[in-house]
Amino acid sequence: MRAATGEDAATRFLEHTALAGTDWRLVSTRQRQVRLDPPKAYWAVHRVRLVRNATPGPGNGEWWDGFDEHRELRLVARGAFERKAWHEYREAVLAPLLGNGFDPIDGLGWPVPFDDDQMCFWTYPVDPRLRSLPEASDVEAIRERLMLRRPLPVLGDRAVASATSERLRYLPEVSATLGYDLVMDDVQAVRLVGKVARGIDLGRAHAVLTALHDAAERTGDRVRIPPTVAYFEELGLQLQEAARGEPVGSERTAQLFQEAALAAADAAALLHGSALEVTETHSIAAEVERLARVTEQFALVDIECYQLLRQLVSHLRRRVEIVGEEEYVLCHGDLKYDQLLWDGTRFNLIDFEELAMAEPSWDLAKYCAHAVSSAPLDWEDSVASYKARDAFLARYLERRPDVSVERFPIHEATHLALRALVLMWGQTRGWAGAASSLLAMAHERLRTPPPR
Repeated sequence: MRAATGEDAATRFLEHTALAGTDWRLVSTRQRQVRLDPPKAYWAVHRVRLVRNATPGPGNGEWWDGFDEHRELRLVARGAFERKAWHEYREAVLAPLLGNGFDPIDGLGWPVPFDDDQMCFWTYPVDPRLRSLPEASDVEAIRERLMLRRPLPVLGDRAVASATSERLRYLPEVSATLGYDLVMDDVQAVRLVGKVARGIDLGRAHAVLTALHDAAERTGDRVRIPPTVAYFEELGLQLQEAARGEPVGSERTAQLFQEAALAAADAAALLHGSALEVTETHSIAAEVERLARVTEQFALVDIECYQLLRQLVSHLRRRVEIVGEEEYVLCHGDLKYDQLLWDGTRFNLIDFEELAMAEPSWDLAKYCAHAVSSAPLDWEDSVASYKARDAFLARYLERRPDVSVERFPIHEATHLALRALVLMWGQTRGWAGAASSLLAMAHERLRTPPPR
């Protein structure tokens, strides 16, 4: 599968399709992202850089220096490990899209299948499961829709004079986040963020985020939730004002990191106490079973990590059975320090793609599991991590003293193990040692009493 979807295969595919018979030159093909859902699916995303029309003269330090035109594409290679899974995917998902052509430079790069290798290629903004993504990426289509819906929050009754868009984040067949830069008829600039996602009721999420923004403004806390702008049901596109500020950063010893922990606790308390609901749910039991399904992968790459994870999954399963469920509340779903931006006055909470009903410990443990560095710089870094973790939990329990978090150790151990899995799949330098440390910490956290 790696050979069929890797950089060399992607390069050969482009040279025989989009580049054949043109004067475009391939500068580079770099694999930027890999995701697995064994045994059914495998995704590899490549950054492709193209240039044409060479021109002499000094450059500006850009990768396209010396050329009049350039393009940067995202080429997706999507495969299936099992032949049955490939045939089912081909017939149910790809079949309606085949034959539309592959022209990612001047048009769209629709899927091209290779049955012998059980895989296919396509280029963003085409996506077999996010069918509205090409139109959501069309700035003129979005500008027209915004004009028809006036007046709108943030934009008011102003007309959109011009607009550009960019891809901010793309997870093939799952979700895409886009940035829209608008220039209004009063020459004021506005930046919006739009999301398209599979399997998520973004219409309901839009209504919930509107209510959360209003609630955050009423409380006067240091947490801000960007205002919503519009939801286009026909595109499944949800629009918000872009969050203000700069990322908190990962320096645990920084004062801003410590203050962000308190803001994150306030944000969690706001969501959990809102009484708002969405249709999506997160189950810790399901996450434990997901760990169980991929445990054997560790056996192939690192025996120490494999043994730690196998033992941990066994302990987690027992604890899930004997510790009663907490009451489900509205959760952010991906609450981490990097979901907070500091604008000089308030912390802006971002990225609500994982918004769901879950046990309160889901958000609390997620934050705590990521507050700890997988590779601490020194003892001061470790001490600062624990300080932020303890302050976060104390602040949350101060805001919600009657909440039950009996399953917190289960959640924290599970999220630490999931971090270890990410390291295994990425296999960057030193991954095995970092993954082993996280798994050992997960065992320790599972034995620790829930916070009081």
